[in-house]
Amino acid sequence: MALVLAYAVSAVAQTKEELFQQCLVKEGADYLAAVNQLLEQPDVQNWVSSRMERTGSPEERYITIADTVFRKMLNDERLSRPIRLNALSKLEDKTILEELLKIEKEKEGTRIKDRDLFFNQALLVELTKVNRNPYVRWEAVEKLADQSILMEIVKNCKGGREREWAVEKLDDQILLEKIVRDDTIVDLTIRCLAVCKLKDQVLLEEIIKNDKDEFVRRAAVRGLTNQKLLEEIIKDDRQASLHASAARNLTNQALLAELATRSECGAVREAATSQLANQILLAEIAKTDNDTHVRQAATQKLTDQTALAKIATGDTDTLVRQAATARLEDQALLVEIAKNDKSDFVRSTAVDRLRDRSILVEIAKTHNDPAVRLTVVPKLEDQAVLAGIAKSDKDAKVRLTAVNKLSDKPLLAEIAKEGKDEAVRQRATQKLQPPPPLKGIYGRETNREPK
Repeated sequence: MALVLAYAVSAVAQTKEELFQQCLVKEGADYLAAVNQLLEQPDVQNWVSSRMERTGSPEERYITIADTVFRKMLNDERLSRPIRLNALSKLEDKTILEELLKIEKEKEGTRIKDRDLFFNQALLVELTKVNRNPYVRWEAVEKLADQSILMEIVKNCKGGREREWAVEKLDDQILLEKIVRDDTIVDLTIRCLAVCKLKDQVLLEEIIKNDKDEFVRRAAVRGLTNQKLLEEIIKDDRQASLHASAARNLTNQALLAELATRSECGAVREAATSQLANQILLAEIAKTDNDTHVRQAATQKLTDQTALAKIATGDTDTLVRQAATARLEDQALLVEIAKNDKSDFVRSTAVDRLRDRSILVEIAKTHNDPAVRLTVVPKLEDQAVLAGIAKSDKDAKVRLTAVNKLSDKPLLAEIAKEGKDEAVRQRATQKLQPPPPLKGIYGRETNREPK
């Protein structure tokens, strides 16, 4: 949760040890303020290092620092990511940090930070094997760069998800080919992921012709660009299971039109339709095909506003009407859809397309559906209108969203006193407080990683 750090510790100068002790005992605003001040103390890195050296075993040092201030900070989800990265940036000693990671690796709350020292490949591999938190295992794989190490995870790691993540990180074409050809790898997902990353057209053709598994062959077709071979696949009834995948890569408009209108398979018609350019044919398919997904695919390619208007107001399926509404330009028609369509999904899509501020204000004030009002409020700028919504809207989420958009101090002060519910009053109060000094939080530009 994002917190407003509008707090101050005593102005009296405090030592690092005093601030450290405050971090151990304080909570809430005082804890955050003490942490912030501790991080900004000169030479805090050496002080932390010496403090750790004065204690006993690695476990005791871990308890002293990580389980108290720094562990509390690095894993405290209330603190924004820049604050936690800034905390980590104060610890430059690689030995200490790697020691913390080794001890922490089996704990549920571990997080790998965006710092060069955590690019220790051996530690990352170990994390993928032993950590119980799937997010940590995923992030460890994401940090790995060595292709041979990634290959070892694919071959030997017991967890299926970790192997999938490793394949997705692989770029070495020779290693990817080995995965596809390795008979000991029986996991189809792994093989399909590897095939999808192959670039060698000759190898893809070989897989299409010879691989025993249909899903692997489909994955190979998706990477195929040879138009002659794609057309051969389409015309071969023995390879009907590959037709939809082949159609998505076709460029032959005549053949695509034939598939889109004559194929008995909905998946093939949908795939072919998604590649069509003929607007007249697309409009016809969008109106007449009996498969919802085919009509949706045609609608998503249409640019004809007249045809889109008819589909947006006349199709029986929510997905198709939404696809048409998402491409409409007619503001009056969008207002009608926003007010009257039976689906909140379609109504919200219509609201997203509206540009007229006065219409948006009207909908925000009067629409019966809170989901639609919730979509409109973030687009409003008029402070008086937002204040009125924050005070009187029937839905708590809409009221809170309106407060979040408010910046007018007198109006915020009024809502802080007279708001309809505690959450709204509390948020208004938070927004009235001064922001913290940027240096104390980030210590550097927020869009750059600490070095």
